[in-house]
Amino acid sequence: MNSIRRRSATTKTAETWVCWDMDTCPVPDGHDARLVGPSIESALNKEGYTGPLTITAFGNLKPILRKTPVVHRNLSNSGIHLNHVRGFAEIFDKFLTWTLHNQPPANILFITGRELAQVYSEWFSTLERQGYTILHAKPRGSPQANEKSYLWEHLLLGDCPLYEKSKTNRLRPRATYFCTTCDTCPGQRFVDFAEHLKERPHLERVSIITS
Repeated sequence: MNSIRRRSATTKTAETWVCWDMDTCPVPDGHDARLVGPSIESALNKEGYTGPLTITAFGNLKPILRKTPVVHRNLSNSGIHLNHVRGFAEIFDKFLTWTLHNQPPANILFITGRELAQVYSEWFSTLERQGYTILHAKPRGSPQANEKSYLWEHLLLGDCPLYEKSKTNRLRPRATYFCTTCDTCPGQRFVDFAEHLKERPHLERVSIITS
């Protein structure tokens, strides 16, 4: 029993990666995007996950960028990495790739409103046997992936003052943008990523993929 407790304590202080599916769990209208990262961190901290934290947001960023560019800018400025992908298959591929480069013990919080239990439960079980802790957050009304599921709406209600800079802030400050379509990192500035999505090489690749 003591060895189990020690292992649990070690796991909770290990690195935590948040894999966020923005297509099914967008920032709600009217919600300050600057609060998303600190709120997730606060919620995890309350659950005892106090190790280094990285948050990566995946999704089709182009339509969101056109409608609410300030959301992306504020997410990036708060330390969240933004990754442009063409569908959930690419998100899950990034999820598995992360486990190849980050050995257990480690924690993964998968934020998505998609059905995970039936299709991906075997993957999760295998990873947990290897020493990963798989957490899940979903929007209200969507399927629950496992017993460690949280509500996306609750994660967004972390007790984090808007501009308070805590010495224990575990978010890595240098966020990046990544375009999976072009397999490149346009830069760490919001304006660089926005310009990349308008450039001819990117548009040509999108045209080839969707034709």
